[in-house]
Amino acid sequence: MPSLTLVSRAILPHGVRTVVTRGGIGYYHFYHDLLWLTNVGVSEATTGTMHRLRFGTSDIKLIDPTHRPGASPIGIDQQLGLRYLTFVVTNLDEVIQRLEAAHIAFTRPKTTIRPGTTIAMVKDPDGNIVEFVERG
Repeated sequence: MPSLTLVSRAILPHGVRTVVTRGGIGYYHFYHDLLWLTNVGVSEATTGTMHRLRFGTSDIKLIDPTHRPGASPIGIDQQLGLRYLTFVVTNLDEVIQRLEAAHIAFTRPKTTIRPGTTIAMVKDPDGNIVEFVERG
């Protein structure tokens, strides 16, 4: 199975990040099916259903809440909290092709921001920015 190819241990240093979603399969499909994060478990929590996905040595917990909060403003400067996630990869072109095939719009197309560093950005189903960085 294809995967995001890591350059370093992970972009989420030694830890777990938790994202409360609007629910439904959109979030899981985006992070698992399109970004190839590995499913490491599903469990019921007091707040809802928790899907644990792994990237390198770090986990992202996606929580499908029992009681859904209202939508938040879109944009990294519109509210506090996790709004921007970066994956350092070695297969940026493959990631871009997969997301384009799934009709995911890029908020920033593939761009060389300095010699040896290329990025691309999309929004996840709740509008959080997801950045992909390839160095080398």
